Amino acid sequence: LRVKPQRACPKNPARSCPHCHEHFASRAAALVHAVFCHKNPKSPAEGVTCAACCEEGQCIRFPCRAHHYCSDCLFEQIKVGLADRSRFPLRCCGREVEAGDPVDLAVAQMLSESSKEKYQQAMLLKVSSKVMYCPQIACGALIALDHIASSQASGPHGCPKCQQALCFTCKSEWHAGMTCGHYQFMSAQNKDAITKLCRQMNWMRCFECGHVVEKSAGCNHITCVCGNQFCYVCGKTWGTCACQIISAGHALRHNRAPEVGTQHICQWCRRPYPSEEELEVHIRVCRVRLDREGGEFECPACFSRFLTFDLMRRHRKDKCEAAKYGVFRCGLCKVTFENKAILKTHRRVCTQELTC
Repeated sequence: LRVKPQRACPKNPARSCPHCHEHFASRAAALVHAVFCHKNPKSPAEGVTCAACCEEGQCIRFPCRAHHYCSDCLFEQIKVGLADRSRFPLRCCGREVEAGDPVDLAVAQMLSESSKEKYQQAMLLKVSSKVMYCPQIACGALIALDHIASSQASGPHGCPKCQQALCFTCKSEWHAGMTCGHYQFMSAQNKDAITKLCRQMNWMRCFECGHVVEKSAGCNHITCVCGNQFCYVCGKTWGTCACQIISAGHALRHNRAPEVGTQHICQWCRRPYPSEEELEVHIRVCRVRLDREGGEFECPACFSRFLTFDLMRRHRKDKCEAAKYGVFRCGLCKVTFENKAILKTHRRVCTQELTC
């Protein structure tokens, strides 16, 4: 359908579910529904209550085996993850969705080709310890090297996307007749120009995957899209250098790894921090804690948490007992309190649902 009126037509077949023939406002909505449709014989979904929006419908069970999510809530998680790769793999109750899991396969079916490629690259970065990117500017495909034996790494090997000949040993294009060291020496002149530009622009390169990172604000602890953590000042692995930024007469951030036994460990994600103050700041935004409590968005009346702002706003409008009736009940343990202040204090320590 190349004519614009045909694409906008409500009877466009691409905007209908191929199983139940229900019409939707967009092709994306029809595709998401089709994966979870109750008439789809290959659908992994089942008719239960969604753990996020609390509505009955076709939902898929997450690896924690305790919670199900409907197509709309799952799609919202995916959109957040595509914008922030650290959200992948999707998780619930601390259990991550692994590659090949029913949830992972359902996600791949729900996305367009471009979004599916981004999702699969993010998952590949999480499950692979050795990766490289195709050096061809027009390609840039992500390639996992875990299955390549060291004796076979020299190549030549073809890029799975553009078929460009590559050398997996030095992670560059194939250099026939030259050793890796000779090729690196011959190409150093061009690389020096790129390195010079990065230094002029105050950028830093991840020496694990080659990505160039620009920091706009925050501390020097950088987490690359490949998962590697490094110092923005010197580029070394995070916690192994002695860089320190001084401002107004005091250290803004130490990058030295403290001695074992003096670290402060987050009880949710188990990350170590050199001081109790930094740990307290981290706990307030710890994504593992927020995910296990329900999400980032908190209702200002009853302090229940939700994955998206729309879910929180819908709850606030239709279901919030504190906002509508003045009933201050904890959404985790279902205990009712006298006022909002007591409920807020209780929510900080309530772990009724966090032990699943």
